[in-house]
Amino acid sequence: MKKHLIILLACTLIMQAPLLAQPHTAADLETALRGARLELKPEAQVVEINESTNLQVMILTGLNFGDQGNATDLPHLEPLPTRSDLWPVPYNATNWRVVSGGGRVMPQSGDFVKCTYVAPPSIPNNVDSSEVVISVDMQPAVAGWPQVTLLVTIYVVSNETAIVVHMPEAGFNDAKYVSNNAGGISIPVVDARAAISPQLQAQMAAVQRQLQNSTVNFNGITSNAKVLYSPKDDKSAIQFTQLALQVNNGQTTLHPEPSATLAVSINGKITKGTYTLDIDPTNLAFATYIGKACTCGHKKDSEGKGELPCRGKVVVESATDTEIKGTISATVYFANNGNKFTGWIYGKFTAMVGTK
Repeated sequence: MKKHLIILLACTLIMQAPLLAQPHTAADLETALRGARLELKPEAQVVEINESTNLQVMILTGLNFGDQGNATDLPHLEPLPTRSDLWPVPYNATNWRVVSGGGRVMPQSGDFVKCTYVAPPSIPNNVDSSEVVISVDMQPAVAGWPQVTLLVTIYVVSNETAIVVHMPEAGFNDAKYVSNNAGGISIPVVDARAAISPQLQAQMAAVQRQLQNSTVNFNGITSNAKVLYSPKDDKSAIQFTQLALQVNNGQTTLHPEPSATLAVSINGKITKGTYTLDIDPTNLAFATYIGKACTCGHKKDSEGKGELPCRGKVVVESATDTEIKGTISATVYFANNGNKFTGWIYGKFTAMVGTK
């Protein structure tokens, strides 16, 4: 009986084989490959909370595709247009949506297929980053092109300090540096139950009171992100000593190691408000641990040349006795073999107050 069942099952599978495995034609394969030419590409793969980034549908074109450009062009990605007078448009984009992770999407009008994504105002407390998946349906506008659903993943992070440097000549291609360990060393608490002599306890308590009553904030001055004020010079310095490279040239590292510093000099004691970065050579300096540096601010030489204005500002949005928060933007310069190149630096920051 078992033998007859096996033969019957084998015969059934053979009879159904043409139905189970329909052969694909060359035209089917060509249609599928056309759909594979599409890609949904974000301007930034990693965004801060509340930050926005643009997403654009790209299409692979060039050699042997015969639908745009010179026949000798190598394959490359180009923005997919929405206007047929630019070149025949095979697709219409519909149903932009956030599949998971939060935030919202806003389709853009214009000559190319674009959308703006706005990140949510927060991410879960127990994660370093939150994954967001965004999708769009591509409906064929001409025959011979398949319906395609494109997806892309974006990472939402919440860094206390996030600084972007753009200076391609120095290797900074929208390089994003971050810092989250703002807290320094706290003043030690004297425990009366500790097994130490009363005399030593009294000495430690005296040092503790001295630190608490000092104009120096011990926790702030030992932080890797701090603001210091000098009454003698009436100047403030904002210093970041452990900036870590999270994104550069499109490459992302979600858990980067410290690799750069940033120092900003401002006249007066910092309070809430806007401060101009002009041509003082000490206004701003950014440097990596391996010695690459961008600065802003340079006065004219004796011949009236060489002025390099920062054209920037620091906006302090909040200032308390323990920390300041704000944004920074400025023009920066890089010198190499006698040539000077121009770029920019911008971002948000949180710094602890080191001197009261």
